[in-house]
Amino acid sequence: MGGQALAFIALPLIARLYTPDQLGAFQIMLAFCNTLGAVSALSLERTQLLDIGPRRKAYLGGLSLATVLTASLISVPGYLLFTLITPGAPLFVAGVPVLFFVLSMTLFRGLFLIEYTTAIATERDRTATFSVFVKDIVRIALRIGLGLTALNPVGLFVAGVADWFVGTVLLYRKGKMRWPSQLKRRALLRRFRDYPLFYAPATALTSLTGQMPVLLLGSFYSVREAGLYSLAFLLLDRPSRILAKASGDVLMQGMARSSEGKSRNAVVQKAIVLSALNLPILLLIAFITYLMADTLLGSDWTGAGWLALACVPHALALFVSELSIGLFAAVARTASGLLRQVASVGALSLGFLAAYVVGLPVAWTVAMAGVAHLVVQTGFLATLAFNIPPETGASE
Repeated sequence: MGGQALAFIALPLIARLYTPDQLGAFQIMLAFCNTLGAVSALSLERTQLLDIGPRRKAYLGGLSLATVLTASLISVPGYLLFTLITPGAPLFVAGVPVLFFVLSMTLFRGLFLIEYTTAIATERDRTATFSVFVKDIVRIALRIGLGLTALNPVGLFVAGVADWFVGTVLLYRKGKMRWPSQLKRRALLRRFRDYPLFYAPATALTSLTGQMPVLLLGSFYSVREAGLYSLAFLLLDRPSRILAKASGDVLMQGMARSSEGKSRNAVVQKAIVLSALNLPILLLIAFITYLMADTLLGSDWTGAGWLALACVPHALALFVSELSIGLFAAVARTASGLLRQVASVGALSLGFLAAYVVGLPVAWTVAMAGVAHLVVQTGFLATLAFNIPPETGASE
């Protein structure tokens, strides 16, 4: 959380070092890498948290590593295809091929995911927390340091790779990873099929919902609009993410400990109350940004103030999503969790496209898409409050 807080404080300085076009191009590329990197292990890394024995964990660890390496190789042609459907996606930054950063970021994002989950599984919580803090500090320091040099545009991309690389190195601990035979591989995938079939798509869609407005702005408007939105959204999202992570972990623990459906309903109701309490915080930050955008961020960022206000529904929807992810997982509602994310992506896309077709200004388009997203998230959270099974291990 400390790293997230420092990242929030550093945003006005980063706005002085980079232009909206530079930040927009980077965020569009980052959306691709984050989404692919988040599922590069097909969510098989989560099996390390299960009590399945060291040998089976070693085989699943080997499978996770293989899928990350495969996804990294696929990222190169995948990004080239991505640039065809997303005009704002950059191919070069200051003469350097962006494909180099795409490959590296996808690889280290996936490796960090494996190492972080393994650290939690082996009760190295302090090491995991420290790695997240250090990698955030490294990212901020490189963005600022390189932003002050002739490597200015490249600083964002270098920092994006170094972020995950440093975290992976800090977490690395030589462990047993074994490549299973074809027969054993099929048996493992059949036994743990819920992870690639349900958790991996849900994770990809969760990442995509956060990045969707950037991608749509880069495709239908301009890279500059995507950059203005990105900074405005980050100003709102950082404080919300800190609060959502802290409260979400507590709520999930409460859900897991609850033995009766009635007490679980109380946990979900607390999540709804927390979401309502977060709204004034988001509005306050958005209003301050609106009033002081030119003073805080610089004249290049004129327009970020209006977008900050427009981002409030989407930021609140992501806050609700962050809380409810753990609650859905605690009652093993994998299919409902996946359906929720599909509905979120659909609502965001349709809301955005509807506003764009009728010719609404950018800020109103972002707001309309965010409202559609918020309706979906709150609807699913409210539904969960009235449809919790009596057993924590129950599944759909």
